Amino acid sequence: MAALFHRVLNAYVSGGGRLSGRLSGTDYYSLQRAFLPADGADESVRQDRADMLILAIEYLRDDQIKYLTPVAVEIQALCAAGRYVYARRLAMQATSGSAQPFLVCGQPAVEYVETQRKSDERPPRPHALKRSNADFSRLLALASNAECQLQR
Repeated sequence: MAALFHRVLNAYVSGGGRLSGRLSGTDYYSLQRAFLPADGADESVRQDRADMLILAIEYLRDDQIKYLTPVAVEIQALCAAGRYVYARRLAMQATSGSAQPFLVCGQPAVEYVETQRKSDERPPRPHALKRSNADFSRLLALASNAECQLQR
């Protein structure tokens, strides 16, 4: 898993993707495309890649929700990984206190999560990648530092 994670990150950065500084919405969507390509990958591999994307987003975005693009990408990745409880929790957190609905793929965020959950015919996964997985955090830190070195 760590090798696949490294390959995807390396391809993303080699293609001009950013892992340091304030990332734009475009950066987050590029990262999403790198981890979740449209090709018909095996479903378990796609779920693992979605888990990897979640780890990357959690590493890159601030703890506080400042703007919603990374949150929208994370909600989509959580749904792709079958993590609907977490996706719903994040959607509710992002919409709390806002008069405007927070949209994910054109739907209110909580509604998006519920629609994805209802259409998911996969059995629940017995495990998920650990968010505290030190290998993935080290790889992200190394990739981010390497990117900073290249920019100098």
